[in-house]
Amino acid sequence: MNNRLRAIIGTVTAMVAVAGTLTFAAPASANATCNTRGYTNGRTVGITNSDNGGGAQVVANVCYTKLDNGLFKAAVWYTVKDTKANGAGAAIRMEWNSGEGDIHYDVADPRDWEYDSTEVSGYWGEKTNIKNLWIRACLTNSNSEGHHCSIKV
Repeated sequence: MNNRLRAIIGTVTAMVAVAGTLTFAAPASANATCNTRGYTNGRTVGITNSDNGGGAQVVANVCYTKLDNGLFKAAVWYTVKDTKANGAGAAIRMEWNSGEGDIHYDVADPRDWEYDSTEVSGYWGEKTNIKNLWIRACLTNSNSEGHHCSIKV
């Protein structure tokens, strides 16, 4: 591999790593869902786990407001759709870290258990003292914390 190609690959890898860790850092105005619920910032994300087996599609409104301590309070309204994995429990998975750096995971209910034209909607309640928050689309098979998950967004 020549040096130019290595430099390009290194630059792209670094950009992806930085984009994945600055979840709340990008300036954003509240989208309509977040604004009506009293949050100052928000983003809408859509993701599938097609890069890891497929079967789950998530669209989420991630709403957040900066707290006086520099961390955030956040809430997520979402829809989940089973796109091919009938019975595997397509779900949204939130991953976040606190000010202490502890990583937390939560697979929210409801989940979509049927491969058909329907989707399910849900609300992941307000959480406080969040440093970073990521969303993933996963399959869950009953009560697992998720497998065949997408990348974090």
